[in-house]
Amino acid sequence: MSRRMLYVFVCLATVINVAVLVVNLSSSSVASVAGMDRSVLLNDLDFVQAVQAVVQSCRINADTETIKC
Repeated sequence: MSRRMLYVFVCLATVINVAVLVVNLSSSSVASVAGMDRSVLLNDLDFVQAVQAVVQSCRINADTETIKC
């Protein structure tokens, strides 16, 4: 592949990448538990306490990005 072709390819890839970022074609993730969305779960005392209990009993290693319970 010639240098000119490589340069054109890199420029085209950059333009496409910038366009996707500007238009934001990616969809945000949405999680739900028992039909409840994030805002409802944050106000659900049982859910909050369950999450806190799990997190407190786990060890997080930031170096290896692992969680051990």
